[in-house]
Amino acid sequence: MQVHRGEYIGYMEIVHNGGNYPHAVEIVVNERILDVNGNIEKTSVPSKDFLIYPSQIVLYPGEQVKAQVLYRSGKVEADKAYIVHTKEVPLPKGHKDAPVAMGLNVMVGYDTNILMDTGKPGSLSFVSSQKLDSGKVEVIMENKSNGRFKFDNAYLFAGKEKITDFTGKANSVMPGQKRRFVFKYNRPLSADEVRFGK
Repeated sequence: MQVHRGEYIGYMEIVHNGGNYPHAVEIVVNERILDVNGNIEKTSVPSKDFLIYPSQIVLYPGEQVKAQVLYRSGKVEADKAYIVHTKEVPLPKGHKDAPVAMGLNVMVGYDTNILMDTGKPGSLSFVSSQKLDSGKVEVIMENKSNGRFKFDNAYLFAGKEKITDFTGKANSVMPGQKRRFVFKYNRPLSADEVRFGK
């Protein structure tokens, strides 16, 4: 959502394009939590920042439904990211006298991201560095800005050396997050020796 343009409402289209039976779908927005290496943690912490309507839908074969996603937690001053989890849920069981049917139910779920984009630039500040037993060096950086720091074509300067092969660039560094970068180097680095370029 382009919140710097006043956009706080989005839409999702859910399509039933497989099978001959109706499917029940539930939509929830979860917090998007990254570890210090930039990987998404497998968590399901629901966010109260959004209202989804409808959040529970029964789809019939070939049917397409649009759901509204509304951010309701005030003005966004810094970039934020969330995960929309759309999952299939079991339909209520039929009448108790109905014949027994045997089968395997496979429930499907999909994740997609919501980015609250303020349009502000992101930057990283040095936190610490240490030499690792592997012969590599670790550098911890923190995003103290209000914009996310993206790694599109990003490289790292360690002293005067340009480093392109480093860990930690799987996802953008969001405001307030720390990130761990590991790469080949022969010693720990100081704050004035580390910077990013694009």
